[in-house]
Amino acid sequence: MKQANTQIQISELFEIKLTEYGGRACFARRNQQSGDIVLQLSQALGSSIAYEYRKEVCHFCFAYNGGALMKTTIGLAESKLEPSTASASSFRGGGLRFCSEICKEAYMQQDSVGELVEAFEALLQVFQRGNKRRDTDLQDDDCEDAVITEAVIEEQWRYITDEWIPKLSAMKPSRRQVMLPVIDDEVYSCARFVTECLFTLKHLPHESTMYHAFEHLQSNELQKITAFPVLLEFQLKVYKFLKVVLPSRLGDLLTPALFRKILGSEYGNSFGIWEQNEGNDSRAYLGYWVLPEASYFNHSCAPNLAKKRVGREIYFVLTSDVAAGEQLCIDYKGILDLPVVERRNILCSNWFFDCACERCTLELQSIH
Repeated sequence: MKQANTQIQISELFEIKLTEYGGRACFARRNQQSGDIVLQLSQALGSSIAYEYRKEVCHFCFAYNGGALMKTTIGLAESKLEPSTASASSFRGGGLRFCSEICKEAYMQQDSVGELVEAFEALLQVFQRGNKRRDTDLQDDDCEDAVITEAVIEEQWRYITDEWIPKLSAMKPSRRQVMLPVIDDEVYSCARFVTECLFTLKHLPHESTMYHAFEHLQSNELQKITAFPVLLEFQLKVYKFLKVVLPSRLGDLLTPALFRKILGSEYGNSFGIWEQNEGNDSRAYLGYWVLPEASYFNHSCAPNLAKKRVGREIYFVLTSDVAAGEQLCIDYKGILDLPVVERRNILCSNWFFDCACERCTLELQSIH
């Protein structure tokens, strides 16, 4: 067993190593007991609240109250925006909603949060105005059956870098709106996620654990787009929307390389944000967040770690005793009650691996 990368040091309780079967995994540094907290996180690289729940979920603690409207919003006076960038009559608070003044104040205490509010407000204003013209930049062909290869992906991004961006840069700011693609709520929600990631990365110390963890995350771009070809056009629309609309304080950071790294890392590494205090079968899926430090835990159909979210904090808690050197595993999608073949099909189609955990191995033997 080899050390995966000496730069990836997440915790004193576990270490990241290369496995004998390929890839990386987390292994306990010492004996630990059931109930011990192995990892506790209170900041995500980025999060996305599902569009249908955008007015019903607190944007700080992710509280959800059965569909009740979250009525606490940000006014222009407290937005930390320059007066010249918005007017009180048109300001929409960046689409941010909170369950209480306490959560709003905590959100607004983030360093340089005015940059994020400004960006969210710009995205919301353009999205709500709606661009009804046809998008002439991308063909309207049905991409569902398209054959996507690495060469096809690179060709599309070369066009963005070599032709589309220079064309946009040469235009007067007042004319750049004509370069906007036609977007839907999924593109808009993804754009907000990328924006939050840009903001976090801009202000995150490069020596921080999260920065190092993100830097070394595996990108699943090729596997994901190959499996779902429509994602290539989707990504290009998100990028164009952001490049045209984002204010320069974040927009200048948006290179194709960083954009692809963010979305490529999100594929297969995001965690669901679920309604709390409900049974697993009835919980609402509220959105997702990317937690780079937790993304090195592998899946097992007999996991020894449970994920417990309390507000905006998430805890990874041992469900059994572990010995030093034992691998620490979570379950990826709440599929533990499904038959082995169905479990493995879901894992293969979503995370691109054939589960060979001890439980799957035993259950496969019993049906052959």
